[in-house]
Amino acid sequence: MNAAPAPGGPAPIEVWWAAPGDAPPGARALLAPDELARLDRYRRPEPARRYLAGRALLRLVLGRRLGLPAARVPLDSTCPDCGGPHGRPRLPAAFGPLTATGPLTASGPLTASVSHAGDRIGIAVGDGPLGLDVAEPDPGLDLSPDGGLLGRALAPVEAKRLLALPRSARPRAFATVWARKEAVLKALGVGLSLPPWQLVVAPADEPAEIRSIPPQLDAQLGELMLRDLPEAHPGTGRASALAHRRQDPPAGVLARDGGALLAAVDRTNPARPPQATHRAPGLHPSDVDSPQDAPIGC
Repeated sequence: MNAAPAPGGPAPIEVWWAAPGDAPPGARALLAPDELARLDRYRRPEPARRYLAGRALLRLVLGRRLGLPAARVPLDSTCPDCGGPHGRPRLPAAFGPLTATGPLTASGPLTASVSHAGDRIGIAVGDGPLGLDVAEPDPGLDLSPDGGLLGRALAPVEAKRLLALPRSARPRAFATVWARKEAVLKALGVGLSLPPWQLVVAPADEPAEIRSIPPQLDAQLGELMLRDLPEAHPGTGRASALAHRRQDPPAGVLARDGGALLAAVDRTNPARPPQATHRAPGLHPSDVDSPQDAPIGC
């Protein structure tokens, strides 16, 4: 995955990997007051550690690209659907479309995509549309023809290919296809508001590729590139995929050690942010009683 960009090409896409336990106590100082309030509402330690590590790492990564202290990176977590404070974290529109070099470039504004599975947190940052997803194979999923999940998640042609596999191979194959779909949906900016079965990607035993998307999004099909990141999780069985704008020359993709970045927090003694991040008021149920797989953002 450590493919260097072509000379004079776009800035590389960085994918930072960390674990929830990588965040030291000092990482709390990076969070804004509203983020700390959300962190303290988690009832169980696992999702709390995941939120702290994910949000702190996101601030550190964006701060590096923007030339800002991590604690002063403005983040907007407003959900576009309900206005709650649990949306996909992003730079607010009022902050301006900045990139690593300053104003907006032809590549697009600086964006980030956050994903997690099990004890792995991933954050991708780059210019233009971007989607990262990590998926954990789950042997407990009902991947039978009558289970209902396949019909909601996969197109008929995808389900047919999956069901042709031995039962033992289906969880890993499903995780691969699902990670690819989620990455594309994130890059398109539609998330799960688009039924996943309407997006068709290549099966797990073939190179990552977008096969078809709904007609209303068809114009974007040629603009996106989809790739797997298998070396990100050696020996774990996890699947991860990255969708990003197709560029010529192509952007490089660099794997980064987010754990080391978090570990350095206590040594840098960062200043607290002067004000809350941008977010709508209110409390969403997931903020109080987060499930085990609670998202870092929508």
